[in-house]
Amino acid sequence: MSEFIGQHYTKRVKQLMRALGETAYERELGRALQQLDAEFAEWRGARLSPVELTEKIHTFHDKTARELYKWYWMGSLDGALAVAIRTNVVTEDEVDPEMRAALERFITPD
Repeated sequence: MSEFIGQHYTKRVKQLMRALGETAYERELGRALQQLDAEFAEWRGARLSPVELTEKIHTFHDKTARELYKWYWMGSLDGALAVAIRTNVVTEDEVDPEMRAALERFITPD
């Protein structure tokens, strides 16, 4: 379970943050999988050897997927969401106003 830097969040905001965290995580993981899929296409086109593809898969599993998981589910979820909002992983339309207000100090730091 992820942590919250600000323990002052209401139960509703925490629930909203967890749900939006799932969305952001799935999107980022999906983007990473698209890149891995491109590596498979390179292999199918004989532009990448089986050994090279295996290395790509290993890197995806041990680095990319693991880092994303840790970022969203083992670290500071409010911090991860602030970055996801700033980088448009999730759109402003998807961010509940109450949650946006609670995260404002992380989204637009001084």
